[in-house]
Amino acid sequence: VSTMPMAIDDDLMNFSVFTGSIGLGYKIDRVIIGATFDFTRYGRSSTSTYDDGTGNTTEVTQDRSDYNFVVGPELQVALLRSPDQRAELVGNFGLLFGTWGSDSTTTTDPPDPDPPPAESDIEKTELLVRWRAAPGVRYWMHPNIAFTALVGFNGTHQIRDYEDPSGPDSTTSSSSGVVSLYSEFGLVGVF
Repeated sequence: VSTMPMAIDDDLMNFSVFTGSIGLGYKIDRVIIGATFDFTRYGRSSTSTYDDGTGNTTEVTQDRSDYNFVVGPELQVALLRSPDQRAELVGNFGLLFGTWGSDSTTTTDPPDPDPPPAESDIEKTELLVRWRAAPGVRYWMHPNIAFTALVGFNGTHQIRDYEDPSGPDSTTSSSSGVVSLYSEFGLVGVF
């Protein structure tokens, strides 16, 4: 069992975050192999007040939340060990697959008497591919519990295909990706 602590940010700059990672696997001597699950949720909210010049004010609140999750195999290998076998230099490699999405709502006060029509449903495929490769250190504080710190490269790639049912054979594809440095601090428990 390995875990990266969950982070909860209480509306810093009108932005809240919930993120974390947990993995389950098997340890064989210097190798830990298993499955990892990552989850991230970002939330934003904004409120605007409009005065139409007649003394009537309208307050518009927009709430949006974005999420992504991925799951897949991850491998940690102890490349070097100290003589007492408590400190290790490790290599971490993972390839995870999942999806992402968003949800948004707009409310007005007083309510809009003539709201816009709802949009038609769109069939879509949203694939998220994340890989990571990092060296790090692992220190066994107890024979069954270790602290792990990693710093390495993380790639996140989004692939989207969607069809609009209202149009004749209308299909759109797009992809984007980013490679960045990342750090991860967590605990490993062997039971």
